[in-house]
Amino acid sequence: MPGGGSLDGADEVMQQVPPFGDLDGERATLRHLGRRRERLISVATAAMHQMRDYLSVAWSAALTAAVKPFESMTWLAAIAVVTDRCGADPAVLRELGLDEFTGQVRRELPRFGGRRLACRIVAAVFEALTCTDGVAAQRRGLLRRTGWALEDLRAARVQRAQVEEEMAAHLGVLGVGASLASIPGMTAATAAAILAEGRRPIPVRFLPRAGQACRGRPGQQRIGPLRRGVAYAGPHCAWRSGG
Repeated sequence: MPGGGSLDGADEVMQQVPPFGDLDGERATLRHLGRRRERLISVATAAMHQMRDYLSVAWSAALTAAVKPFESMTWLAAIAVVTDRCGADPAVLRELGLDEFTGQVRRELPRFGGRRLACRIVAAVFEALTCTDGVAAQRRGLLRRTGWALEDLRAARVQRAQVEEEMAAHLGVLGVGASLASIPGMTAATAAAILAEGRRPIPVRFLPRAGQACRGRPGQQRIGPLRRGVAYAGPHCAWRSGG
């Protein structure tokens, strides 16, 4: 099959992965970091839900300024500028003009990990400043809470990136970092997250096709997602998402 050489090499890599039950100090640390990573993902997800709820009542036009607003570093930076400076009325920032508003968003962008400013999104947020929809009586409080949730989201993402760096470093301590990173579609951070949960990455050719279950063993479970030929195996079962 195409790519069979890479998958055969992956078979050898799997033999180097420590058994699930061997929880020495370093493996226990990796599992702890994995659980911390999961908590940070939950915090970030909750913060996004809060922001969406607050803005839908106070300033719904902001949510339409980007197709996927919570994935846009520019949009997050623009919302940070607005919630920090507008009080109860986003329209007051129109007095700055688009150029000055863009400059403030550009200065805020690095805090959210952004490098390139999406001027189209900045302009869309600027145009939304005059939107008067929403509940005016609650706007001040909701925009303040939006800012707090935004800071929770930013902090959780920064901490998650730090934790993932530590997890990837622990793969080297366990002696499997370079080997796992050599598997097609596998990054060090992905491998560390999988191993922290007590799973092993395995070649797709050993798995059933999409929609087929592993049968005949207890503890069946679906594992995913799949990236470019790599699936995730649990104690008794593995799955792949590709056809």
